[in-house]
Amino acid sequence: WRFIAAHPALLLVAFLAVSLLMLPNLDHAAVAGWIARPIPAVALALLIVSTFWHARLGLQVFIEDYVHGANRLAAMIALNLITFAGAAFGLFCIVRLALGGA
Repeated sequence: WRFIAAHPALLLVAFLAVSLLMLPNLDHAAVAGWIARPIPAVALALLIVSTFWHARLGLQVFIEDYVHGANRLAAMIALNLITFAGAAFGLFCIVRLALGGA
């Protein structure tokens, strides 16, 4: 249990995999209907935030180790813009599907 508490994204991925396997089919209407329910929508939103935050932290370490000089600041700014934009787009898509605007 300590491992799952330390890595909540694993629980979210397991929930996503089991939920998708339990759907009758994987067409757009079935998946959009599944995302329209509150628990899957919140779980997917948490998974998106967790994934983009984890990617940002990993790439930040890479930049700090291998990029030097003025390029480091530019790379960090670009990294933050790209990861936050990606997370915002993912959350926007989930909210749009959850509210029935597909």
